[in-house]
Formats: sequence, C-alpha cells, structure tokens
Amino acid sequence: MFKGIGFSYKLVWVNSKSYLFFMAFIKVITGLIPVTLIYLTQKLINEVVGLFSKESSYSSVFFLFSLQIGIILFSFFLQYLSIINEKKVTIVIGKIINISIFEKINQISFINFEKPATYNKIQRLSSNQSCVLNVVEESSSLIRDLITVSSILFFLIAQHWAFILILFVGILPLFFIEMSYGNKRFELAKFLTPFGRLESYIAGLLNNRDSLKEIKLFGTGKYLISKWEENYQLFANNELSLLKKQGIFTFIAQFLLITTYALSGILVLLLISSGKLLVGSFVSVLQAVQNIQESLSNISRNIAKIYESSLFIEEYREFMEIEEMNDGHHGSVINHIEAIQIRDLAFTYPDELKPAIQNISIDIPLGKKIAIIGENGSGKTTLTKCISGLYEVSTGMISINGMDMNHINKNSFHKKISVLFQDYEKYNFTVKENIGFGNINNIENAEEIQLAAIRTGIHSKVEKFPKQYETILGRLFDGGLELSGGQWQKLALSRSLFRETDLIILDEPTSSLDPISEIEILQQLFKQTPDKSMIFITHRLGTAYLADEILVMKNGEIIERGSHSDLLSYRGQYYEMYTSQSQLYEKEGLVL
Repeated sequence: MFKGIGFSYKLVWVNSKSYLFFMAFIKVITGLIPVTLIYLTQKLINEVVGLFSKESSYSSVFFLFSLQIGIILFSFFLQYLSIINEKKVTIVIGKIINISIFEKINQISFINFEKPATYNKIQRLSSNQSCVLNVVEESSSLIRDLITVSSILFFLIAQHWAFILILFVGILPLFFIEMSYGNKRFELAKFLTPFGRLESYIAGLLNNRDSLKEIKLFGTGKYLISKWEENYQLFANNELSLLKKQGIFTFIAQFLLITTYALSGILVLLLISSGKLLVGSFVSVLQAVQNIQESLSNISRNIAKIYESSLFIEEYREFMEIEEMNDGHHGSVINHIEAIQIRDLAFTYPDELKPAIQNISIDIPLGKKIAIIGENGSGKTTLTKCISGLYEVSTGMISINGMDMNHINKNSFHKKISVLFQDYEKYNFTVKENIGFGNINNIENAEEIQLAAIRTGIHSKVEKFPKQYETILGRLFDGGLELSGGQWQKLALSRSLFRETDLIILDEPTSSLDPISEIEILQQLFKQTPDKSMIFITHRLGTAYLADEILVMKNGEIIERGSHSDLLSYRGQYYEMYTSQSQLYEKEGLVL
C-alpha cells in the first residue's frame, strides 16, 4: 500500500505539482471546518439559552449564526474548486497512464500476445487507469479526515475522556471489514477478467458489421445473445454475492456505531444532569460524535480503497517491468540487407509442447524471390514472423549480413523490411493514410503514395472517389466509402510497397484477387523489384512458378525445395498441388 502511495504521489508531483499544493490546502481547511462548526454550534446554543436569562445579546447570537453560515458557504466553494482541480489532473494523469500502457504494449515482445494472461492484464489496467489518482485523492481525504478526527478528539476530551473509548471500540470492526473486502474485490476482479473479456468480445460480434452478416445468415444471433447473457449473469452474480456478504458484516458494524452513538448520548445527559456540562454541550457533543464516526468510517473506507487501488498499481508496475522486445538498441545498425541466413530454426508457441516450425534452413541473398506453399497450419506464417523479428527464436539462428539477429538493432532492420500479413489491417482512415502508414515519415509524399497505388492497380479506383486520396474508407465514420475485399487487399499491398525496403514479405498478398489480376500484379512487382529480396506465401501455384526457389512446408518443416521445374520432376506434394490447380487456371485461359 505504501509503495502504491509513493508511486502515485511521485507521478502526480512530476506532472502536476500545483494540484498537490492546492489539494493539501483544501484538505487542511476542510478538515478543520467540522470542529469549527461544532464549536460555533455549542456557543450559539449557549448564547440562545442565555437570551432567556438576559446573559447574552441578540447581536452576539446573530454574529455567531452569520459566521456559521459563512463557513458552510465557504466549504461549498472549496468543494467546487476541488472538483475543478481534480478534473484537470485526472485529464493529465489519465493521458500519461494510457500513453505509458500503449507504449509498453508497443515495446514488449510480440510473443506475449499469444498468451491470454496478457490480454487479461491489459483489460484490468485499462479498466482501472484512474487508480493512481484514486490513491492520491483517497490518501489526501484520509489526511483531511485525520485532521477532523484529531481536532474533534481534543474537543471531546475537553468534555470527558470516556467518549474516546466508546468511539474507538465502535469503529474497529468496520475498519477490519473494509480492509478485508478491499482485497476480496481485487481478487474477484482478477477472477472475473476473462469472463468480462468474453462478454465484451461477444458484444463486439453482435455490434460489428463484418460479423453481423454471418450471424444473420447463419442464425447464430440467439445463441450468441444467450452466451453473452450467461457470462453477464456470472459476472453480475459474483459481484452481487460479494456485495451481499460485505453488506451483512457492514450492517453489524454500523449497528455497533449506532450503539456507541446512543451510549455517548446517555453519557452527555448524565454529565449535564450532574452539572459538569451546559445544555449547549448536548447538541455539540452528539454532533461531534456523529462527525467523528463519519470521519472514522471514511478513514476505514479510504484505507481500504487505497489498498485496493494499490493492488492495481502494483499490477501496473509489474506490467511496466515486463521484459521488452530485444530490439538490439545498442547492436549493429542495418543500413542495407545483403543476405539473410536461417540455420536449424525452430519455434514453439507458449504453453505448446510441439514446435510450430523446426529444422528450417534457408539462404536469402539480395534479390532472391522465394515462394512458400503448404497446407493451412504447416507453419508458413510462423516462419515469416520469425524472419521479420516479431518472434524471438532461441533454437537455431537467423543472421542478417552474417550477424545474429539477436545482436542487431531491430529498429534499423524493421526499417529495411516490408510485411503484409494475411490478416492485414483495414484502417477506417483516408486512402492517403492507409497507404502512407507503410512509411510514416514520408506520409505527406503524395507522388510516392500515388505511385504505390498505381503499382497495385488501386489508383484507378481511388481517382473516382469524391476526395480521391483524402477519402475516408470504411463504414465506421460519416462519409466513409467501403471497398471490396480485393480492393482492400490492393490497398494493403500498396502500403507495403510504399515502404522503401530491401526485403518484402507477403503472406497471401493476393488471395482476394482473381487469378488474372493476381498474376499481373505479382509479375509487375517482380519486374519492378529486381534488387529486392522477396518471400511470399501463396496457395495458388499460378504465381509460385515466378519464384527463384519454392519451399513446400508440411507439419512445420520444409519437405520439398527447388525451382518450379525441379519440383515438378520430383512428383511429390508440389506436383500434386500443381496438377489439381492447373485445370482451374486453364479455365481462365492461363497456362501454368
């Protein structure tokens, strides 16, 4: 808890010192206001009683009453300023926390996103990003309440020492209940995170245009709604169960507080009857007891909330300490990729026993074009993720220009490669941005963006848009235009080509295109990039024959390799795939 407080105050101090100073001022003042009002109430009642015995005047009564109203109005004004001040710092700290999470996500190894635990942690952090400010606010409120309690304690001790004993006996049960259930709420949040994610995922399916078309046609809507309801109810039932249990114990603790309040009232009556206190003390003491009970209850809740928020802060700190991707920041800088060598490469996904790929050895000199084919699940995409540096490999070696990939500057390497995966992103931004993201530093170069679009054939479509390259795509935002699957793929391919690189990796780059368009685009691409290396995954052999070398993968291994004519002469798996697809191309007027 103290680590959480220290971390939170340090973060706010660095980014908003004025908030802490102003907050401290307000908390001290508002902490002293209750005892001031109690004292004025006592004086006011005694002055009013004194009017009947002619021992006081109306002017003193009016003065005390006006002063009391003024202090109350001043406390409301301070609360307003506090709300405005808190909102300002919430905006600042919220932005900092979110950016730090986004940046960390961008820096940690991609393999972490093959683990559900990573998504669970990110979900909890995203849902509890206000925990830093909560710790600062609750701890400062704790200080305010401690000031209130301390000042009222002095007032009550001046009346009789027994009030203190009665109050603390009554508040202890509530303190332990709040602390215990603060921890239980955190543990419940951890347990329910996967169910909450599943609930959000199903809700996304039911709200998303792309998934809705299949849901409507397959009639799976009721099933998904039922599945969502099941997870929603499980989530709600667990929260309600914890709330009920806490409510029972809290009720018992509150009953003890009411009992101590009654005992305090009896004690003050006895003291008045014995002549040790004046009549005004009856109201002021009971008011003091109410205030101190409320403050002590607040202190219990504040400590519990600080503890609960500190647990989330600790999780945030742990997340920020996750080992980041080995980008070889101080390693050798790659200015030009001359050759890539892969030797005995193997890779296994987390929590998996069987390697996804193994025994992989490939030579990729500058300018070489390699086609990778194979059944789904044969390890093709995994291999490209290893080559691109997304996955860090521990078995075998990938070397760039003769240097181990683990010892090079990954950022410099990534600048020299371009990758298009089969699950490419469809950005609901402008055409310019969809292509320009391929080289963000050159995104304003309209001529180069247009050239990339011409190379894939999407330029002719873009020219017909009302705003051409400034046209927003997709249906998420007003004015957006939708593209066909093939057009989106051409746009994504343009994004890859816009990047000036030495190695191009394409994972099913033309799967949404017709065979003729596919061959035309790739033939043109091969001609335009004689000095670039290329790895492309395909299921269609109409383009594989263009490659210098074809790799056939099965069960994570390369089972055949060679040129198109070599593999046909082997009469192995490639030959079988070739003969099964050749009729398809012949119908299109093409000859393999």
